Amino acid sequence: MLVVVAVACAPALAQQQAPLTIRGRVFAAENREALPRARITIAVDRDTTAPVYTDDHGEFSIALPSAASFTLSVVKAKFAVMQMPLKRAALAATKSDIAIALTRSAAVNGRIVDRTGETVVGLRVYADRLDKDADTPSGLLKFATTTDDRGEYRLGGLPPGRYAVTATNALDPGSVATLVLRPGDSLSSIDFTAQPPPESALTPSPQLPETRQRGTIRGRVISTGGRPLAQAVVSINGPMPPRYFLTDAQGRFTFAGLIAGEYEVGASRGDFLPGTLGQQTAFESTSRVAVASGARVNDITLVLTRGFAVSGTIVDRSGEPMQGVSMVALQLSANGNQRVAMLAGAMRGGTHQTDDRGQYRVFGLERGTYIVAALADTASLGGAANVSQPVPFYFPGSASISYAVPVTVAKTDVAGIDFTLGEMPSARVTGVALDSSGAALKGTVTLAVSQRSGSVVPEPRTTQTEADGAFTFVNVAPGDYVVQAVQFTISAARFERGSSPIEAMEFAAQYVSVGAEDAEPVRLRTARGAIVEGQVLVLPTLPRDSPDRMQIEAHPVDVDLAPTRTNEIGNARVDRGRFRIPAVFGARRFVLSGMPEGYYLKSMTVNGVDVTDRALDFGVGAASTASAEVVVSSRGGAIVGRTIGSADAVAGSTIVVFPHDREKWFARSRFVKVARPSREGVFRAASLPPGEYYVVATSAFDPATSREALERLVTRAATVSLSEAEERSVDLAVP
Repeated sequence: MLVVVAVACAPALAQQQAPLTIRGRVFAAENREALPRARITIAVDRDTTAPVYTDDHGEFSIALPSAASFTLSVVKAKFAVMQMPLKRAALAATKSDIAIALTRSAAVNGRIVDRTGETVVGLRVYADRLDKDADTPSGLLKFATTTDDRGEYRLGGLPPGRYAVTATNALDPGSVATLVLRPGDSLSSIDFTAQPPPESALTPSPQLPETRQRGTIRGRVISTGGRPLAQAVVSINGPMPPRYFLTDAQGRFTFAGLIAGEYEVGASRGDFLPGTLGQQTAFESTSRVAVASGARVNDITLVLTRGFAVSGTIVDRSGEPMQGVSMVALQLSANGNQRVAMLAGAMRGGTHQTDDRGQYRVFGLERGTYIVAALADTASLGGAANVSQPVPFYFPGSASISYAVPVTVAKTDVAGIDFTLGEMPSARVTGVALDSSGAALKGTVTLAVSQRSGSVVPEPRTTQTEADGAFTFVNVAPGDYVVQAVQFTISAARFERGSSPIEAMEFAAQYVSVGAEDAEPVRLRTARGAIVEGQVLVLPTLPRDSPDRMQIEAHPVDVDLAPTRTNEIGNARVDRGRFRIPAVFGARRFVLSGMPEGYYLKSMTVNGVDVTDRALDFGVGAASTASAEVVVSSRGGAIVGRTIGSADAVAGSTIVVFPHDREKWFARSRFVKVARPSREGVFRAASLPPGEYYVVATSAFDPATSREALERLVTRAATVSLSEAEERSVDLAVP
């Protein structure tokens, strides 16, 4: 992303004046041809107006702020950024349109590495304008960008002139490059060596002393290129409380004072994906290392990678590149029978913008299937300039996700994901939301693709209600949607001790179908949800410290009729054998988590109805209290064994245990377990209810997988019959 900052005398805010609109035309200086879809903004101090765009004739009009002076900025791909300091009084006195001639831009490209030659990601690179320009009396503009996952950067949209280019923490003797740029120049190999920014403010855990009775794990963290990684955070989990360590300059770490047992070891660093023991990439399953009493394990290697990237070019309907368009990759996954698309690469592969050529690169992605989306502001494609809701366009160019073509990321980066932003959808979804008393709702309204549409469900759009409860979603693509409204009506101080402010939440939902025209207005009236409260009976009693970790979770079966997108709702800790779940809406399936190994959920009833492995529909607005009883048994079964195969295959394998009964193949089923083998290939899947099971070793498995994925595993799975408190052994071949 390119950021342009004007370094000039700060414009002062003036008192309110009469509204004033200026008009103008943007054209190419070289041939005076009109430049359509140039982006126009006005800045006062650090506040910037909503953008407007030139039409097909290069013409625009924009409302002026009340400030006495301000800066008008013009951005157009392939042309130099223009910044014009203007005076309101002078513009009010003239009737002439503003003529803006843009010159071809220049660009500077390069790469940043550290002293070891390792790529530096996310480092700021600056270009300071050194000469004066007739349109910039202050004589100085500062341009900035950041390096990508390859350590590469591009400073584009530069006006011709003389510049000083440097990188943050540059270490080179000539750490500032002085360059003279002409229109159309694109200088390459302006490289720097730089000190990476601090990776972590984490305080390492105290190092325990080495003794004959206690074990030690030593190792190192490296990149996929084999270079040691300093300041990586290494964690260890096992029979002792979790501990953390920061690697030294050689990437080394040590955990001493370990009691005998199995430990999971992992590493992370901000510009890498998390890494685990014995992997060659970041996408293999977690492994464990066994430590005997007094043993020294000295050969642990953790490999970190920056993941993969998706890249391409975005153009408008005329084939013109679009600069400054936010790009995201949405990873596809299964949640029961629903396909969802969630924002991926939150650390490094989240939102990125197209550069001055319309090119983008979304990086930090794991292996998987993605939907690539461009988030266009409505004005850039001819929509209303005062609308703040970005509109997603999905590869290969539709505003409807039902027409999106998935992109598979497997072993290499994926290039050439180019698409054109087409016609902006014009339909609107409007309505009014009221609370349970009939007053205007003071809360949020979301518009989400409905689960019943059969399409992939992306993250929803959200807006606030107006003073009268009205809401509007603009530029909505055709499809089936659900509108949800949420409000918290009572402060937490009004609740009795032991209750939750979530009980004050009110919710409503309504389906709406959108075509080419505006949808019928929606009218929502929220209501309180049901409360589920009850007790947990344990046979026999749990260990003394275990109840604090137990949790009852009410997972929605139909996300259209549950406010799961607005809050973490539906979970309750077990406190002295009792629990209370407020704000329960729609069909829910109950899950018990946090039990010690060997314990399992034996049964659960709500108002006398058995809900152990089935959903119960509470409707929307039940506003009643249901009584529940949960029975936990300590006589859970276990399936143990050994995986057989090459060392690499065993290290990257996952053990999946799932029932013969396909009716129990639902998300978070108590009959489905995932286990990781140790370095020696030994595995254990415990806390299983009695029943008939399939057991299989696989090289890749998503715990939120679909029924189809389990079906594919059946043909090569072993069968195990398990009774209460029984332990069965089976050896599995790793494919």
